[in-house]
Amino acid sequence: MADSIEIAEPLKRMTDLVKVAAALSKEAPHLGKIVQKALNAQSCLVDMRMVTGFLKALDEIRSSWRRQGTEYRTNTETALVVAAVSAYARATFTQSEHGDRGGFDIREKLSAEEKVEHMHLIDVRNQVLAHVYPDREVSGEIWHTVSLVLVEQESGGWLPAAAGHRLNRDEATIERLRRMAPIADRIIRDGLQKRMNRLVIELQELQKACDVISVFVANPFDAELSFGSADAASALSGEYRAGEYIHGYF
Repeated sequence: MADSIEIAEPLKRMTDLVKVAAALSKEAPHLGKIVQKALNAQSCLVDMRMVTGFLKALDEIRSSWRRQGTEYRTNTETALVVAAVSAYARATFTQSEHGDRGGFDIREKLSAEEKVEHMHLIDVRNQVLAHVYPDREVSGEIWHTVSLVLVEQESGGWLPAAAGHRLNRDEATIERLRRMAPIADRIIRDGLQKRMNRLVIELQELQKACDVISVFVANPFDAELSFGSADAASALSGEYRAGEYIHGYF
């Protein structure tokens, strides 16, 4: 009996909303900003999913006996913490310059206690990981210490020597990140949902004034080309669960 051949379903048509907003800039000059805000929120949510992934990888490494006490193990754990804190700050706080995405500021959604936790993480990113402030206490720790000394020699005279101590991770920071990551993820996800809903409502209103469907068709989005594989494109074109991103239909 011949093996059955699975025939992939054709991809659903997609339209590029950035191009749609540009094409409708006269009819809806504010549409481009709405699209950009939704894009930014989605990008920040991806950062938060990366944070979750980094923390999961850290837990898996720590649960293993392999290479315990080695420089390789220490550097790997440190790299994961640095990456997780950096992605968290990039998603939730980073101030944007021209052309930069910026972050999704979550502070107004946090309780007083959560704000303290949040700012501890931001301070670690800004004053420890992204920059070096020698001998400054950040989040209860001295992270960078550098010393330059003269060492007296047995043969006589003195020679210069330098030494440094660098703390790139501590357990308090990791635990703060474990507590704050799901909170930030939820706030950004809710914000993205609201922005997606607003986008759909705007397009529905615009449809009353012009033929938006023809603009959709004229600005196709090639998901396979953009994401590099047919599988990724198929996942993007799959059916959405009720209430997730979709507020209405055209």
